Amino acid sequence: MNRIIKPGILSVIGFFLLFFLNQELKAQDSLGWVKTIREYHARTIREKLFVHTDREQYIAGEKLWLKIYSMDEGLSYPLKISRIVYLELLDKDLNPRVQIKAGLEDGHGHSYISIPKSMITGNYTLRAYTQWMKNENPEFYFTKTISVINPYIAQKPSKLSSKTSYTLDILPEGGNLVNGIRSQIGFKISDQNGKGVEASGWLTCLQTKKSVSLKTLYKGMGKFEFIPNKSLDYYLSFKLSDTLIHQKLPKAFDEGYTLAIVKEDSLVKVMVKCSPDLKGLPIYLLVENRDQVKGMENAFMKSDSLLLLIPKRKLGEGVIDFILFNSKGKPIADRILFERPKMVLSIEANLSATNWSKRSPIQLELSTLNPSGKPESSNLSLSVFLLDSLNRIPTENIQSYVFLRSEVKGRIENPNDYFNKDNPKVDEQGDLLMLTQGWRRIKWEEILKKDPNYFQYLPEREGFLIQGKVINKVNGSPVPHILTSLSKPGNHFDFQPCISDENGNVYYSFKPFQGNYDLVSQTINKADSNYRIDLENPFSEKFGKYTLEPLNLSPGIRQSLLSQSISSQIQDVFYAKKLKYLEGIKSLDTTRFYGIPDRNYNLDEYKRFTNMEEVIREYILDVHLRKKSGNFDFYVSNTPLLSFFDDPPLVLMDGVLIKDINKLMAFDPLKIKGIEVISRTYFQGPLLNEGIISFRTYKGDLAGFSLDPSSLSQEFKGLQNNLEFYSPQYESAKEKTSRLPDFRNELYWNPEIQTDNNGKSVSRFYTSDDTGEYAIVVQGRNSTGLYGSKILTFKIKN
Repeated sequence: MNRIIKPGILSVIGFFLLFFLNQELKAQDSLGWVKTIREYHARTIREKLFVHTDREQYIAGEKLWLKIYSMDEGLSYPLKISRIVYLELLDKDLNPRVQIKAGLEDGHGHSYISIPKSMITGNYTLRAYTQWMKNENPEFYFTKTISVINPYIAQKPSKLSSKTSYTLDILPEGGNLVNGIRSQIGFKISDQNGKGVEASGWLTCLQTKKSVSLKTLYKGMGKFEFIPNKSLDYYLSFKLSDTLIHQKLPKAFDEGYTLAIVKEDSLVKVMVKCSPDLKGLPIYLLVENRDQVKGMENAFMKSDSLLLLIPKRKLGEGVIDFILFNSKGKPIADRILFERPKMVLSIEANLSATNWSKRSPIQLELSTLNPSGKPESSNLSLSVFLLDSLNRIPTENIQSYVFLRSEVKGRIENPNDYFNKDNPKVDEQGDLLMLTQGWRRIKWEEILKKDPNYFQYLPEREGFLIQGKVINKVNGSPVPHILTSLSKPGNHFDFQPCISDENGNVYYSFKPFQGNYDLVSQTINKADSNYRIDLENPFSEKFGKYTLEPLNLSPGIRQSLLSQSISSQIQDVFYAKKLKYLEGIKSLDTTRFYGIPDRNYNLDEYKRFTNMEEVIREYILDVHLRKKSGNFDFYVSNTPLLSFFDDPPLVLMDGVLIKDINKLMAFDPLKIKGIEVISRTYFQGPLLNEGIISFRTYKGDLAGFSLDPSSLSQEFKGLQNNLEFYSPQYESAKEKTSRLPDFRNELYWNPEIQTDNNGKSVSRFYTSDDTGEYAIVVQGRNSTGLYGSKILTFKIKN
C-alpha cells in the first residue's frame, strides 16, 4: 500500500531518489573518493563459498563428506574464478587440526575430511576459502561448527566456571548518539558463548533517578528510543538469574549525524538528522546490496532533518546497507536492513512412503522449480542420516547463509528462523537482528587509503598459484629481478620459471594435481647460488573471531554414542575397501608443460650402455655433446633451420632443472627410462629455451640423483584424492538376509545431483539395520543464482 508522508518537523527533500528508478549513479565525479568507490565496485569481484556437510556431528575416525558451492557475492551466480578451495578444521585455540585442498569445476566441488582418531572430543570450526578470498577480512570466510566425539580417549573434565558471564552490547541506530536528537538504541545480552539471554531491566538517569522499564524481545535483543542530554548520565541495568548487569550508555556527541531506517509496505524511509552547526553542508548516501551499488546521491542538509523515500522493490533482497558520507568521503553513519528473499529455488522431495523396513530400497524423487513454478535444471547435494541425540537437523541452509549469515558479523542463532514466512513476527525479528548485530562489510575509510589496483592474492583460475619470495641467504633480504624455477617432480612433472618482482616475490602457476609432492625451487643461473626461494604457506594465517561453545555431552546420549561408534568401526572393517577413488577434478591434465616432444627415445628399445656419454652420442641424434676443459655441454638441433642452436638447452630430470651437466653425465644411464627432446625454440614465461632435453627415470623420483646444493625441496600438498561414498545394495534375497551387520546411521550422500531440463532427478538407496527417524537434507541452486533447500523425514521400523 502506498502512503503519503506529509512534512511535519521534517523537511522532505523534493527529489524522490530518482537514481533508484533509473539505476544511474549521479554523484559528483569531481570528488575523488566518489570515483574511488565507483572504481572499487567496478573492478572488484567478491567470491563467497557455502559448504554443505553430510552431518554436523562425527565420531573420531569417520569421514566428513562435503559439497562446495562457489558464488559471485553480488549476483550469486556460480563463480568460476577459482579452482582450488582450502578447508580447515580449527580447534578452540585456532590451531588447524586438519588441512585439505579441494578442486572446483564450474563453481562446484566435493571432497571429504578424514577426522583423525587422535582428535579429542569437542567443537571445531570448519572454515573454507580461496586465495582470492584471502584479500578480504577472514570474518567472511565460510565457517561452520563441527562436533567431534572421541569415545576412545577419555575426556578431561572441563574447568567450567560456576557462574555464567554475560555481555551487554548497546548499539545506537546509525552508529552514534548526538545530544538533543531522538535516536533508537538496540541492545543485546549474550552469554560467554554469544548466545542471547532473555532478561528484564531499566534505563536510569543518574542525576534524576528516574527510570524506564525495558525487556528483551527476541533471543536477548531489544530496543528503545532515547534523546541524550549532555548534562545527564544514563545507565542500562538488567537483572539475570545469577547477576546484575549495569552499563553506561555510549557517549553522545555535540556535533554529528543520526541515521534511522523504517520499512513500510512498499517504501523505505531514510531519516537523516544533524546537529545545528552542520546545517547547509552536503551529505552523500550510498546504498549497497550484496556488493551491488543500488544507488548513490548527494543532498544538502537545508534544515536539521532530511527524509528520503525509497521504493523497496529497487533495493534487492538480503542485507541492504545504507551508508552516509560527508563531503570528505568519511563514513558518518551506517544502518542495514534485512529483506527476506522471495526469489528462491523451490525443491520438492517425494517418497512413496514414510515408514520403511530394514534393508529396503528407497526411491527419492526430486523436483526443482523457479519462482514462477516452471521446471528449472539445478545442481543439488543430498544427505540422508539418522536423527538421534547426536545428529540433528541443521539450523542453517544454503539460503540463510548466502542471504544473511555471510553478510553480518558475529554469531546468529538459528539463521533459518529469519526465513520462516509463517512467523508473523519474522520481519520484526530480522530488523532487530540488523539493529543489534549488523555491521558494514566494507571499511571505506581503509579502502580509500589503499591503492585501488592492489590485491595481495590473485585468484587461482587455472590451478595452483604458488607464491614465494627470493631471499639472500647471507643477510635474509628479498632479492628482485632473479630468474627462478619451481619443479613438481614425477612421471607427470611440471616446471615453471618466474622472475622475482621488486619485492622479491615470485608466482608459479601449476595445473591441478592430486597427492603430496616435494617441490624443488632453485635459481636458473649458476651464479645465483647465494639465493633461496621460500614458498609461502597457502593456508590463511589470519583468523576471525570464531565463537565455539563447549561440547557438553549429556548422559542421555550414551546409547547413540555407542551405536555410532560401533557403526564407525564396522564401516572400517567391512566397507573400507569398497570406497572407490574418483578423479578429483574433471580436467586433471597430465600433459607435460611442453606438450608432445619432437623426439621421444625409449632407451629400453636400444642396447643399454653403462656410460651416459655413449648413450647420448650413439642414440640421441637431436643432441650434440661437447666437452671443453673437462666440462660437458649439450646443444640441441634447430629442426626448422636444419642446424644446431648456439646456446645450451634447458635440461631437466623428472621435471627438475639440471645445472651441472657433468653430474648428469656421471649418472647411471640404466636408471633412465627415456629421453624427450624439443628441437625448436620454446618460450615459457620469461624463459627462452633453445631446445629442451628431458630425462625420465622409471619411477619419476630422480632415482637417487643428487640435487644442486643451491636448490631447496619443500613439501606441498595437492588436491585430496576423492572417494565415492559407499552405500550397499540389497537387490537379492541372499544379500538382504546376509549376517554381515549394517549399522549405518548415514544411508546416503550424493554431492552431485543434476536435475534435468524438466527439473527432475531420482536417487536410490537402501535402508540399514538401524531403526529410528531419518532426515533427508537437500541443498542446491540453479545457474542463475536461485538457492533452495528441503528437509524431509521418514522412519525405519523393525
